[in-house]
Order: sequence, then C-alpha cells, then structure tokens
Amino acid sequence: MASGNQDHSVGEFVTSYRAIRRAQIKQRQNLAHEIKSSFAPNVPLILHWDGKIMEDFSGSLSAHQKVERLPILVSGFDAVKLLAVPKLHSGMAVTMVKEIIATVDDWKLRDRIKGLCFDTTAANTGIKGGVCVLLEAEIGRELIYLACRHHISETVLQHVFSLYDVSKSGDIELFGHFREYWPRINQAAFSSALNDNSTAAVIVSWKDSVISYAVDQLQRFQPRDDYCELLELTIIFLGGCPPRGVHFRQPGAIHRARWMAKAIYCIKMWLFRNKYKLQPSTRKTPGTTYESQVWEYLKKVSLFVTKSM
Repeated sequence: MASGNQDHSVGEFVTSYRAIRRAQIKQRQNLAHEIKSSFAPNVPLILHWDGKIMEDFSGSLSAHQKVERLPILVSGFDAVKLLAVPKLHSGMAVTMVKEIIATVDDWKLRDRIKGLCFDTTAANTGIKGGVCVLLEAEIGRELIYLACRHHISETVLQHVFSLYDVSKSGDIELFGHFREYWPRINQAAFSSALNDNSTAAVIVSWKDSVISYAVDQLQRFQPRDDYCELLELTIIFLGGCPPRGVHFRQPGAIHRARWMAKAIYCIKMWLFRNKYKLQPSTRKTPGTTYESQVWEYLKKVSLFVTKSM
C-alpha cells in the first residue's frame, strides 16, 4: 500500500474489529476524561433531570427491550453540560437521587448547584420523599425550585378541564368520537367565536392582542407541532387567519397524559359545533340537555385557553 512516497505493508495495520473496538473505547474514555476535567464553571448552576423510557441499545438489539434512563444536566451563565444518562433499575425518588448525586460528585459540581429544574410529577415534588426534598438534604442547603413552565401550564389546564369534564375514561371518550367522525367533516364549514353573538361579545376587548401574539409566535421557531397547532387554532377561533392560511390537522392522540390535546380538541370541536353531532349520553346535568352542557363546556375551556395566551 502506497502513501505519499512511502510504501507500507498491510501487516502494519490493525484489521481486527475487536482491536479497533478496544481502541475506540479507550479513545472515548480519554475524550470523556478531558471534557470532564475541562468543565469548571465559576458560576451558579441549575440542576436538571427528566426520566425517559428508551430502547436499551446497550443490550441485545434483537430483544427490543425498554429501559428507563435519567438525563442529568446543568446550566448556568454561558455554561450548559449534559453530565450523564444513567440507567435506572426503578423510577423511585431514592433511586433517581442516588444517580444524580453520584453524577454531580463525579463532576465535582456539588458546591455549584444553586437550583433545581424539574417537572411536576409526585416523584419530584413530594414534600416528604420527593427528589427535590431529598436532593436538598443530600446537598445540605436550600435550593431554588424552578418547576418546568410546560408542566405548570399542564397543571393549570388540567384543573380547568376537570371543572367541566364530562368524560372519565382514560382516552376521553368525547374526543374519541370526534376523531372517528373527522373524515366526514367539511373542514371549510367551521364557525369561529365571531359567529356566535354571546362569545363574540366576550372576546371583543382582547382578541386582537391575542391574535397578534399568536402570529408573532408562529413566526418564531416552535420545537413541537402541537405548539404550532394550538397557536393556529387560537387565531382561527378568534376570527383571524394564520400566516399559513386556515387549515386543520387530523385529530391525534387523546390520552390524558397528552395534556395539550385537551386544549386542541376543545377548540377544534367547538369550531365544528354545527357540523358534528355529539354521541348520546345518559350522564346529564339536571335542567339541561347533554348537548348544550357539552358545547358550553367546550366553549369555556376554549375561551380560557385562548385568553391565557
């Protein structure tokens, strides 16, 4: 084999895949050590974590087994670093705390941790055995709590939704019927809040400012499609036209864990209230019909969501 002006024998090169694999592992270990030793931020840090169920790629690929991993990272002024993504043998708070503390100490960052960023699950926020409380005890001082704003919105919307919820099934039967009926709906025949006199009177003082805000947000990067859909539906509900024009997406996931689906379904169903026949139900409120009860419920949730933009 020729390289420049020099000749080399094939025997001089390592061709064993096992030897190459060992060399790769060693190189990655050296690189990881270099990254870890060079990360020494002289600023206060916020500690983040969030468990995820993933494919176990470190095991047999043919098994398709799932494993829970815990991404752990820190952020601060001009400093963001993913520290580790360890496997968890259980999702209990004590297990997560053990992995988080071990990781923080491995990077020698315990003294720099000043706050915690987390979602609002009971495992994190429990006042006696939650991850936040246990981390404070391990670190030995009070820390700033920065609950995820996404999950705060989830908690607020869940409370509003529960005030009017007329379905108790896991997949929200009310929305399931609408999803099945969707292919038969004329998507051009929607009715916005401006087509209902009582609703139009409610939104008149704030609809323009909300539409302007939603249009501005649509012109920025949105990391999720459901963010864009909710913004577009808000504009349509208030009588405006989104930058991309009026169009509607196929109704998607409806499980209660998909919290934004509640807002999307409520607005979308109310927009097509004149083209969709609700499924009959025996769960009626005394003095009112089931249909009027549901449409009033959907309108109130829609008004709350759009006004809260």
